[in-house]
Amino acid sequence: MDRETARQVGLTAYILYGVSVVMPPVALAAVFFAHYKRPHVEGTFIESHLTWLIRTFWLTLLFSIIGAVLTIVLIGFLILFVAGVWYVFRVVKGFVVFNDGKPLADPEGWL
Repeated sequence: MDRETARQVGLTAYILYGVSVVMPPVALAAVFFAHYKRPHVEGTFIESHLTWLIRTFWLTLLFSIIGAVLTIVLIGFLILFVAGVWYVFRVVKGFVVFNDGKPLADPEGWL
């Protein structure tokens, strides 16, 4: 895959993730897209971004489930809020690095 096509894949993934902030079901399409396209961009700087986004989705889903269960003891609302903020932070941070044309230094890191 040439660099421009790979860049379009990355941009599409970030757009889907960004839209999912206001339309959460779009997150499913975003993660499927990222999983599907990651092998196609292997060896490019986009690979680290798709890894970052995939990890962002799955960890946010995990924390959202934990938060939803714990809403019965009220701490769940805090967990859900933090998970949402963390999701937005990672999408914005990833996009900023992507826009600079650089790979993420630690795509499997927390921040």
